[in-house]
Amino acid sequence: MPTILDHLRQKAAAAGEATAVVAGATALTYRRLDDLSGRAAAALRRRGVKKGDCVGISYDHDWRAAVSVIAVLKAGAAYVPLNLAYPAARLAWLRQDAGIKLELGGGGGLDLAALAAEENSAADGLPPVTGADRLAVIYTSGSTGQPKGVVLTHGNPETVGKAYEKFFELRGGDRLASYVSLSFMMGFCDIYGAIKTGAELHVLPPEVLPDPRGAAAYFDRRGIKAAMLPLAFGRKLVEQAELPKIRALAFCGERFIK
Repeated sequence: MPTILDHLRQKAAAAGEATAVVAGATALTYRRLDDLSGRAAAALRRRGVKKGDCVGISYDHDWRAAVSVIAVLKAGAAYVPLNLAYPAARLAWLRQDAGIKLELGGGGGLDLAALAAEENSAADGLPPVTGADRLAVIYTSGSTGQPKGVVLTHGNPETVGKAYEKFFELRGGDRLASYVSLSFMMGFCDIYGAIKTGAELHVLPPEVLPDPRGAAAYFDRRGIKAAMLPLAFGRKLVEQAELPKIRALAFCGERFIK
């Protein structure tokens, strides 16, 4: 079963100059995404990250989130999203429970760009990754008790990835909006779906996340074709704005009520 790393290698080789990730003024090609993540993965390995370890990521709604996820996976590790808006005690508990070795991002974590820029960061000697290997540990909200870490493998996103091809009808060069936080599995699925299909992943700027009209204007300006959205926000979006260029929207995260 192919993993996201297999899909990325294929796209970097076949269409390396195609745009992979867009966030604000930053745009990364598939070749650049592959290179940056590989160099950062090599740096993580030099710092002792081994296959099966957990690495925290606190980047979110940022191009560095996508690169960090792939770097951690290339290093053979699993990523654990750390939302810095959470109370310090909850974050400390998550770090301990997951056994996090290192962190990437704000709040004292390692800087992704600095890792990728280190000398001798050629992506050599990275471990093989299969569908059975750990991909991530995603924690539940804890609303009914102590948060629980759900372990996901590289094989888990494949079914959802097919939905991006069949429902969204994404093809190379199409533009997919990324709204959902990396703290939820669908945040990763957006990254996976874009890379699997060769689409452009457009990370929505923070200022439009609570603003349906702002999001609609961004969709129109950037030619967004598809998006996975929380139900409450998605309903406001379709009620308040015209979306002439959207091919498909999907809603997630809540019980659907007509």
